[in-house]
Amino acid sequence: MANALATINVGVVGTGFMGVAHTEALRRLGVNVVGIVGSTPERARQKAEQANLPRVFDSLDAMLAERQIHAIHITSPNHAHYAQTNAVLAAGKHVICEKPLALDSTETADLAARAAASGLVHAVCFNQRFYPIVQQAHAMVAAGEIGDVRLVTGGYLQDWLLLDTDWNWRLVADKAGGLRAVADIGSHWFDNVEFITGLQIEEVFADLHTFLDVRRRTLGEVESFAAHGVGDVERVAEHVASDDAAGMLFRFAGGARGTATVSQISAGRKNAMSWEVDGSASALSWCTESPDDLWIGHRAAARTRSSNVIPGCSTPPRRARSRIPAGTWRVTPTPSVPCLPRSTPTSSQAARHLSRRTPRSPTATRQRWCARPSPPAQRRARGRKSAAESSGGSQGCALSRLASGATECAITPGSRTRAGVGSLRHHMRVMPMSDGGLHGNT
Repeated sequence: MANALATINVGVVGTGFMGVAHTEALRRLGVNVVGIVGSTPERARQKAEQANLPRVFDSLDAMLAERQIHAIHITSPNHAHYAQTNAVLAAGKHVICEKPLALDSTETADLAARAAASGLVHAVCFNQRFYPIVQQAHAMVAAGEIGDVRLVTGGYLQDWLLLDTDWNWRLVADKAGGLRAVADIGSHWFDNVEFITGLQIEEVFADLHTFLDVRRRTLGEVESFAAHGVGDVERVAEHVASDDAAGMLFRFAGGARGTATVSQISAGRKNAMSWEVDGSASALSWCTESPDDLWIGHRAAARTRSSNVIPGCSTPPRRARSRIPAGTWRVTPTPSVPCLPRSTPTSSQAARHLSRRTPRSPTATRQRWCARPSPPAQRRARGRKSAAESSGGSQGCALSRLASGATECAITPGSRTRAGVGSLRHHMRVMPMSDGGLHGNT
């Protein structure tokens, strides 16, 4: 079947880090990127040659005059968003704008009203909420699975502005606005937790701080996240007033409370957004550095984990945004399982088998591979089995989809099975289950 997205023609404004990212993402989806426009035609042509970008327009007006273009993606510096978005709407084209939509609430309110009145498609890029696990968490909270939301904690940490030699236009208030860390990455975190909880933040108390109030900037432009590759060049001292980091307390409508830390100077943290939502019945936790794992906490159990690999238990919104099957498994005690024959595939082979993209009907079932333990695990297992048999206990375990459980297991492609209990290290068998099929990712 032909890709319907291939009939959409798009223009991209901006040739920096985000402009290239948007262009690549659109191409992977099958959308036709007609052309780009940069801060100057010369710089845009240079970047187009380096990054294999499409046709270069000399100006935004020239791009808007191109009748075949249906939509415009705006990825330019923040200060240009308001005027450019207005121009796109006036030209009658759909618009996708990187955040922030503008530099203050007056401009954003005006743009929102104009976009709503135009009848055109309009959106701001808060892409983090479309992680499959975030969609899963949203559905679980909406279904009341964690009870009433009481406390939300977490933050967003990066290190790309750790040094006083790190420089980018985002440090210039006239281009980026008065807020930096909070507006640039904190906005993603707040959007995530509001989306997951379904609650709106009503009050905020924040401590914003600039640790590097003087930086040594380069004389030329530096692309976002590329300062480490600049090297030894001529620099000048530049005063900076925007926030390097912030700590925040906030209150949700309905009485829930929260805390968050945002930083662009946390060494070793490249893109670590994390949150925990504590409810009256259970809790959820997730981090972008382990994007396929959702931690689920219970009072009566240690913890459980939802893997993004095994199908069957995920919610429809999550399945719709997963490239491979997804589901939740729990580990429960069972009678001892005999050692498996040597012909049994390893856990890595099992994981590769589980991740095959073979379409299946919603009612289809299949037997999963069993994972044979390693020889050292077998020796440990025999010792534990003897002790268990003498006491009437059992050492085996099985994976099954249950509503609750006290331990965890996640199978990931190309890696060995990770287990939350010692018994899983020496005996494991995987039960047959219903497969909801595979779904594309947008």
